[in-house]
Amino acid sequence: MGGRHGVCGRFFGGCVVSKRVWIVGGSGALGTALRASLMAQSHVCTWTWCTRGPEGLGDGATQLDVRDVDAIERAADAAVAHMGGLDALVYLAAIGTTTGTYMALDEVTAESWDAFEAVNLRGAFFAARAFARRCDSAGGDVVFAGSIDGHKPVPAIIPYAATKGALEAMARAYAKELGPKNIRVNVVVPGMLERGISDILPKKLVEDYVAHDALSRKGTLDEAARVMRFFATRNRYVTGKSVAVDGGL
Repeated sequence: MGGRHGVCGRFFGGCVVSKRVWIVGGSGALGTALRASLMAQSHVCTWTWCTRGPEGLGDGATQLDVRDVDAIERAADAAVAHMGGLDALVYLAAIGTTTGTYMALDEVTAESWDAFEAVNLRGAFFAARAFARRCDSAGGDVVFAGSIDGHKPVPAIIPYAATKGALEAMARAYAKELGPKNIRVNVVVPGMLERGISDILPKKLVEDYVAHDALSRKGTLDEAARVMRFFATRNRYVTGKSVAVDGGL
């Protein structure tokens, strides 16, 4: 499998180009939705998983611990071998908590802080670099999954918010660094979604989020995935931006 090819698509009633998308951290709720959204438009993807590797992932799945920089390089090579090249990276790998529940200030340890940073930020840096090293002259797109916790002042697990906020700063710097290679770098910032980090939030906090949302509801996984799909496959000129998909929170 591999190589770009034209396919009959529904975008603007014309022909779209099938893109080869490497998803790092693609076995969770949002990753599953993104894979389905990409494949629905005839794009090709391969993805990584770390601790959640349910049956049925298919031959495009590779186990990867993003804390291992050398393993990231090997996973990028595997993605190239599987698809014949790379057109986009979507980085979804993240730690939302190290305790399994919402973490209060005094529950954050030096070890847990380092765990957040290693996955949410450092892993994203090295995955983006691995992708850029393998891009051809046509360039491509890097899409980081941010969080409303790092985008606006909201109640949040502090190391999670800090690393997601830093991710946005890193994307802006990366956009300048990789622009000459025609590689665009953006952050899609989901708000309160139906699944994901919202699963560990206190019920009252979830209710407060929804109450302050202009649309008065949680977002769906598909709604966030569609925006990510656009930036991974259709974007041509937007770079260095953080785009909130939060229903007007």
